[in-house]
Amino acid sequence: MSSLPPIPHSAGQRWREFRFKGVPLLLFAAALVTVVVLWRTAWTPTTFVGEVQSAEAIVSSVEAGLLVDVTVDDLQTVTNRQVLGRVQVNSPETAAAEIAAAKADLQVMRVRMTQDQHRNDLGYQEARLDLQLQKLELASAQIRLQQAEAEFARTSELHKNRYVPSGATQLRNEFGFDVALRDRDLLRQEVEDKARAVAELEGGLERLRPQGTRATIPRSTT
Repeated sequence: MSSLPPIPHSAGQRWREFRFKGVPLLLFAAALVTVVVLWRTAWTPTTFVGEVQSAEAIVSSVEAGLLVDVTVDDLQTVTNRQVLGRVQVNSPETAAAEIAAAKADLQVMRVRMTQDQHRNDLGYQEARLDLQLQKLELASAQIRLQQAEAEFARTSELHKNRYVPSGATQLRNEFGFDVALRDRDLLRQEVEDKARAVAELEGGLERLRPQGTRATIPRSTT
């Protein structure tokens, strides 16, 4: 029995079969190639974490001096006999001159401190003198206030019994109740002002008191 001839296929049917069988394979292959390319180019990390161990060495100079220049950078590799920097060596004469200049500066500073201390002591003594004068004036004002208080009490009693007038009489040159009241109030205000001034001077004198002195400042009482 002879074999039958193959059934002919049209071009449209062949395209339909290729579209259902070949196109998905091509798309899968293209997607796979795209993923591999992107992974290698775009998604590959550009940095990585590692640890570097460097060799350290202590560099010293055979003579004392001042490091004035460094010819290498940080973490730079160096070789044997390479110049790393320049040290300016001070001569004994230069060092002695610098020490002498430092001693002279200290001496000048000590003299200035002594002068400042003398000025502070002088200011302290002047403040003490002012305080004593203010205390004397306060004591005098307190005595005059006591006299005015006594005069006011006497005048008040006489005024109550109509023995003295309210004001001053020009005929008999007598001071009345109003004058005694005025004098007493003025002296009270004067005593308060001087007591306040004494308290302020005592506070300022305590701040000016030189260190180490233990002399106490007597407080005034009104």
